Amino acid sequence: MTELITRDELRASIEAGGVTVIDALGGTYYEKQHLPGAVPLVESEVNERAKVLLPDRDGAIVTYCSNEACPNSGNVATRLSNAGYTNVRKYREGIQDWVEAGLPTESGTSPTHEKRGLSPISTNPEPHSRLHVAPLAKLAARIHIRHRNSGPSPG
Repeated sequence: MTELITRDELRASIEAGGVTVIDALGGTYYEKQHLPGAVPLVESEVNERAKVLLPDRDGAIVTYCSNEACPNSGNVATRLSNAGYTNVRKYREGIQDWVEAGLPTESGTSPTHEKRGLSPISTNPEPHSRLHVAPLAKLAARIHIRHRNSGPSPG
């Protein structure tokens, strides 16, 4: 069974630059929104792409998908472990938890990762991606402001 990592532990690891984060959803889900510096890698591509994306078999790797019900992160983590990666953990709560906590995400594709097959992780978004605060947090703030301002009308 894959060891788990908490949101706070993952955030600290990303900020320190000490982890490769794997988005196990991939495709349009990755393009729409992913954790900072995440590399897309779906289960069906692990055997063919892992050696290039993850050359250090002892390096810290964290997989995630949408939420606790999503099996993708566990499946990718298991395949990586079976392929000889020794430091793989899973962020079970996934991007849903990250977004609900109001933490930043990125969107767009990563030509550096996709075309070259590289996995350097940076806490700063690359120029082609867009760092943004989770849309749900912005919506919640607007609803809260409207609610506070909706008292009895003067008159």
